[in-house]
Amino acid sequence: MSIELEKTFFAVINNLNKMASEDRFQEKAELAFNLYTRKVGTIFPEDDSYDARISLFLEWFIFDFMLTEDGATILDVYKDEMARGSDQELLIISALKNHVRDIFLVKGSKNGVAKVKALYKDKIYTLSCGHLGDLFVKGGLFEARVVELDGKLLPTQGICHHPAETLRFIKSEIKRIEGSNGSVPDSLFCKLTRSSIKLERSRYIDASQIYETPDK
Repeated sequence: MSIELEKTFFAVINNLNKMASEDRFQEKAELAFNLYTRKVGTIFPEDDSYDARISLFLEWFIFDFMLTEDGATILDVYKDEMARGSDQELLIISALKNHVRDIFLVKGSKNGVAKVKALYKDKIYTLSCGHLGDLFVKGGLFEARVVELDGKLLPTQGICHHPAETLRFIKSEIKRIEGSNGSVPDSLFCKLTRSSIKLERSRYIDASQIYETPDK
């Protein structure tokens, strides 16, 4: 992949974030945020991971939240408004629409490249992580959206890490829902995000106890 295309990829991501924050979507964004925090729990500005949590919400709003009854998302609106954009941008938008969202186990990471296993798809991916490379260590677990672009796989900005000791539980949850509709239900991502938030605020409680506690 050319440096120019990679720069354009991250520029499109930034433009999507900006569009999601525009006044015309304020009412929908507030509705989406209220719905999202009901799913994952309250996000407080004083949380250590506040910025990461907001990035996760923004991507959920951009990719998953339906703005209209016909299912249009922020990404769809961006695509429509960029219909006369550059070929590179249109290629990136198409790639974003076909992204893979999964929970990944890091098999190894070196020089900005991480070899990971998608636990639901049961498939090995090689991610070009660039400056995010330090976030991925062998044995690490994380949720992410991965985009294939010009033969390379790039993670978007919304990443949620989970403790390595929760691997057994996460695998059991995936096995329970495997084959349901060809993709991981949003409810599982939200449950895991909710558990990671609880863990951050309960540092002296074992991770498995938090993750494996049934929702009330």
